[in-house]
Amino acid sequence: MPAPAATAKPGFPTASLDQSSVPGAIVRDGTIYLYFVDPVQGGRSGLSVAISTDGGATFRRQPIQLTAEKPQMADPNPVLLDDRRIRLYYFRSDAPPQPGAGLELLPHRIYSAVSQDGVHFTQEEGVRFTYDGITDPDVFRVGDRWVMLASQGRRQILATSDDGLTFTYQGEVDMGGSVSSTFPIAGVLTTFYCDDRGGISAAQTKDGATWSQGQPVLRNDNPLKQMLCDPTVVQLPNGTYKLFYKVAQPTMPTGGYPGGPDTAAEMPWGRASPPGRL
Repeated sequence: MPAPAATAKPGFPTASLDQSSVPGAIVRDGTIYLYFVDPVQGGRSGLSVAISTDGGATFRRQPIQLTAEKPQMADPNPVLLDDRRIRLYYFRSDAPPQPGAGLELLPHRIYSAVSQDGVHFTQEEGVRFTYDGITDPDVFRVGDRWVMLASQGRRQILATSDDGLTFTYQGEVDMGGSVSSTFPIAGVLTTFYCDDRGGISAAQTKDGATWSQGQPVLRNDNPLKQMLCDPTVVQLPNGTYKLFYKVAQPTMPTGGYPGGPDTAAEMPWGRASPPGRL
């Protein structure tokens, strides 16, 4: 059974998208593109996109089409390029399963693909970043420099790039959580992430190298105490911020990242806005 949507405080509207996980959202020319892992309707790629042209009041859901030798994708992170194309950074592990081995023993790779229409993607050549046990890329720009945070269990691995295509390891970032998405709030880069208390917190950065102490953003008032995770934030043309996130059972499989039956939910963050339907 899919988990019900959660709210930050009583009275805040939400909308749910069943059988989905790891949402990543972007706004282009007023249209919301919400990407997510979709094991039911995601087709060969394993991803779908929900597109809204009315500020999130309604969404149209369809599978992502990827032109690649291996079309499997997971953990999508969309970035809007200067030429208005959408680039998806995503995780795919090419390592064979090792029974009894933790995620930290497996080399994981982050790839990227680009699209004009937000639905049909072509994989870009090569690998963006390789590191043991990483998942969930979070890519953003600080000036002319590209920054990637990648989750390794409850840790964050930091990598940087001059071109957005070749990333180099820089170290670890301790935020008290992982699985993040970074977005400018009032001009300040703010990293939203799954915290160690089963909710969503946020920390700010000016340089993509150091972060402020994280502060709680969203706590679950649901008595079932499902975990809130996988946050992603967009800003609409009217100034409203929308926070999309996952609701999951608080299970911790090998490797230490959240799992269980998933629901992607949406709630207004910042100025209030009407509920959407996914």
